[in-house]
Amino acid sequence: MEFIKKLESYYDEGLLYKQFHPTLPLIIWNYSEVVQYESKWDEITLQCRGLITDDKGNIIVKPMKKFFNYEEVVYDCNNLIPWKDEYVYIQNKEDGSMLILLSIK
Repeated sequence: MEFIKKLESYYDEGLLYKQFHPTLPLIIWNYSEVVQYESKWDEITLQCRGLITDDKGNIIVKPMKKFFNYEEVVYDCNNLIPWKDEYVYIQNKEDGSMLILLSIK
């Protein structure tokens, strides 16, 4: 029950959007433009990119957390690429929004 209260408080602050299913007690949660443009990212906002809960706050569908484009995140220069000591295969994204990360040690 605490989780739904947290989501509702973020909604009240304008940090999240919520949409209700027309017939089922389901809610889909997405971060708002305020979060995106003012970088108000935290564990709640990072997870709310299609998060689906029931009306009691039980998670029904937990999507992949928000990920950032390379230029959107400021890293410590020693950790510029978190997997820098591993072999990584990178492929162009030609169409759509699919992310596959293959890390081979």
